[in-house]
Amino acid sequence: LGTTPEAFPSPLGHNYDQGFGSANGDATPGGSAMRQRAAELRAYASAAEQKAAAYAQEAALLRSRAETAEHELMKVALAVHHDGTHHPQPRPVDLASLLA
Repeated sequence: LGTTPEAFPSPLGHNYDQGFGSANGDATPGGSAMRQRAAELRAYASAAEQKAAAYAQEAALLRSRAETAEHELMKVALAVHHDGTHHPQPRPVDLASLLA
């Protein structure tokens, strides 16, 4: 053996292998360096999971706002259609307030 583990690919560019050591004496006796590195990786994973949850929550909020904006635009279109005019002037819609 005697080699370090292959690098774990990280979408965020982190080098998760850093600090593992090798079987030829780089690691401290008793595996304490490996245990420390494993704890660090768990912390990275936990932080990544928390970020992912926050991004998912934000995405759901943005989807909801987009649906609200689409609904408001449909209401405007229906109001114009029921107006009976052939070339109606749509009522202004404040999209910024819908997306805020």
